[in-house]
Formats: sequence, C-alpha cells, structure tokens
Amino acid sequence: MSIELLDQPEEVGARLELVLAGHSHSELARRLGMSTETIRRSRSRGKVSLRLVQRLASEFNVSPLWLLIGRGPTHIEPPLCEQPTTVLLAELGSRMDRLIGRQPIAVLTDGASSPP
Repeated sequence: MSIELLDQPEEVGARLELVLAGHSHSELARRLGMSTETIRRSRSRGKVSLRLVQRLASEFNVSPLWLLIGRGPTHIEPPLCEQPTTVLLAELGSRMDRLIGRQPIAVLTDGASSPP
C-alpha cells in the first residue's frame, strides 16, 4: 500500500530526495531491506509506502510527518537506547538531578530508602 498525497507528490518526492541524496538505489535497498525497484519507483514518482516511511524513520531518523506533509522537524531524535553511552549517562544524570531536586530520597543505614 502506498501513500500518495493527491496534489503534492512532487513535494513528497523532493523531501524524499533530500533524505536519500548521495545514496544509490542498491545501497538504499540494502540498508532499508527493500527491493531496488521499490526504491527507484518511490524516488521517481514521489510515492512512499508505509513500510518505506517506517524504514526511513528508523534508518535515517526522518520524521514521518515531515516526509509525508512537510510539517514539523525534518529529523527525530533516535530512541535513547540507540544513543552513545556518553549521551545516555548525561541523560541519566539529568533525570536523576531532576528527581532528587523534586523528591529527595532519604537512605536508611541498611540500604533501604524511605520517602522524605
């Protein structure tokens, strides 16, 4: 099933090319797990399948909303679990600081914690 925005396939195609520029059909087919012909058709017609949208979001962190209708940010942040360890540690530290700032945790001598 492909999604065709009736009066805007050229805009979808232009956004698709912004994401895929510099990548060959065969490279994209391999990276996205799709046929070379599917990639070629999508690029030439400005039509994208739901499967292609999902794969682009996953592989290139492209916002599906931006790709389909041109709204919102071009890219989405990858899930936290896919980010480098330094980013994970910084995010964990930030979340801990916010948690401690709002609800300090008293630690008992036996290692158990109790509410403040």
